[in-house]
Amino acid sequence: MEALRKFVEENDILYAVFTDIEGKSWLEFGSRKMVPQQGSLNHYFPGPEAMPRLVHFLEGQILPQTIVQGDVRCIIGKPTKQAIFGLFIVATGDALARMERSEELNGKVLKILAGGLSKSKPNRRGSQTHKATKRRR
Repeated sequence: MEALRKFVEENDILYAVFTDIEGKSWLEFGSRKMVPQQGSLNHYFPGPEAMPRLVHFLEGQILPQTIVQGDVRCIIGKPTKQAIFGLFIVATGDALARMERSEELNGKVLKILAGGLSKSKPNRRGSQTHKATKRRR
């Protein structure tokens, strides 16, 4: 837990959540109040009870997902089948710099969580992806 706290402080993360897919293990770092635009925070991480809905949203998505609201980026990752995290940062730089920062932060989280919240192994990119379901027309 100390490693996560240090990670949040050293990487200028406003607020971070590390949880399991059921929301039973809910760790928060930083402050919700520090996130200037609260829409994505309130939608994706309002509390532990919202995790089943977030898991459903992440099915079929390439991870990590980055949700943008103004200058705030919410980086959502699923490093194992049982773990989810959300990082809220203020984005700086051009689109490429923002994308690289998201990937860098995701990689750092994966190193910290290696073997921590679940015994599932991450895929080669370091995050879980899910097969997209085919839609009927």
